[in-house]
Amino acid sequence: MANSESTEAKRIENIMSKRLITIGADSSAFDAAKQMSEKMISSIIVMDNNKVVGILTERDLVKQVCATDLQASKAPLTSIMSAPLISIDKDSKVEHAANVMIKNK
Repeated sequence: MANSESTEAKRIENIMSKRLITIGADSSAFDAAKQMSEKMISSIIVMDNNKVVGILTERDLVKQVCATDLQASKAPLTSIMSAPLISIDKDSKVEHAANVMIKNK
């Protein structure tokens, strides 16, 4: 049984966040930061016409808004989000996810 548990723990499904929060692509950095703060999350999926177009992370906010002194309420998400969104299957192994992350920085 311990062997199957260690195999299960190596799958993305067992460590991934299952509660994704989305925001419209026409929103501002301020709107996204406010939602992220209220929901205590570190990233938000950006949608346009029910299609995933990118992701905004705390790191994106720091590098693209704070470090450049942009006005968050006037910064469109499409100009600061990470895109395209790179994803993998939930049944993938954690090692594979790490390799994909390294490859795509």
